[in-house]
Amino acid sequence: MRQSLPRPFRLAVDATPLLETRPTGVARYARGLLEAALAASHPVALTLFVPDVPAAHAADFPGPELRGRGAEVVRLGAGPAYRLAHLPGALRRCRPHLFHSFFMAVPPPCGVPVVATAYEVPDASALRAEGCVRTLRQATGWAAARRWAAGLAVISRHTGRAARAAGWAADRPLGWVPPGVPGPRGRRVGRHAAREIIAVGTLRPKKGVELAVAAVARLNERTATGAPVRLTWIGAGVPPRRCAGRARFPGYLADPERDRLIAGAACLIVPSITEGFGLTALEAMAAGCPVVVADAGALPEVVGRGGWVVPRASAESWAEVLGVVLAGGAEVRERVERARRRAAGFTWRRAAARLLALHGRVLSSSKTFSTDVG
Repeated sequence: MRQSLPRPFRLAVDATPLLETRPTGVARYARGLLEAALAASHPVALTLFVPDVPAAHAADFPGPELRGRGAEVVRLGAGPAYRLAHLPGALRRCRPHLFHSFFMAVPPPCGVPVVATAYEVPDASALRAEGCVRTLRQATGWAAARRWAAGLAVISRHTGRAARAAGWAADRPLGWVPPGVPGPRGRRVGRHAAREIIAVGTLRPKKGVELAVAAVARLNERTATGAPVRLTWIGAGVPPRRCAGRARFPGYLADPERDRLIAGAACLIVPSITEGFGLTALEAMAAGCPVVVADAGALPEVVGRGGWVVPRASAESWAEVLGVVLAGGAEVRERVERARRRAAGFTWRRAAARLLALHGRVLSSSKTFSTDVG
């Protein structure tokens, strides 16, 4: 049963992702949700908590959409004390109806219900995918969410199942809040560059950079005639040493340039060891670009029958599927159209409605909330 929210609903968030000058998937997710929540029919009074760093004082922060709809920015002391001390103190003073974190790491109890966000839940495979430092950070965040959060937003059904398996209690609200994509923007215009394959993501072990490079090399060996296929990997970081010179690594690109390359590519690939969602795959689907993903994490859930899922992490398997996609034909066209229709179902308006519905469930079940908080 849908729970009603107070009017206006006083929502506070940890807006740290919005400080990123080169927005990651988390930053794009946070901004899309917040802008859609403020545009929803239910009135929302939004307070953005951020650490007091130079980016928080930029003239264009937090952006025209949020600023134009009255979002209040509150800057708190930066550093380790931001989440553990400054945030709880600020929440006790301003008393919002609910606090939402776009991370698993949440502040200690402060008299306000807290909702955390889980993109991936750490498990035994996390060390291989992310390395020791990231895995430890994820495990610490997950422990904080389990201990202190009253509700959990998960970006995919895969992550929701993983959260339940990892100990998220059945009596605590958990809500599926997938991201959205913009409506059709006419990006897929004219003939695409049939010899360029695109991948997007920070150059981290879990992203499968070496597998992608090896797969394209094997593809070129299998199809020796014609111009070679080129891999362009867009994302910040240093390429693995063995990949240098075997692919194009332009680094981070702003959204318009990234979207232009995706729109003109033969396909987009996501060869990750695991993914909590795969926003870039969804964006490529919306743009009419064929998408090939690994059989890992939430990726098969995202593409459904609108993409190609490679069941084995081998260069040969990937080269075989990529050869089919690059050859084109009726099957490719059909899958691209299915992908477009599937992506059209993921809107920020629907995502914001799911988020606010989760918040309503948390408020109705939380023992720390009272609708008459002054």
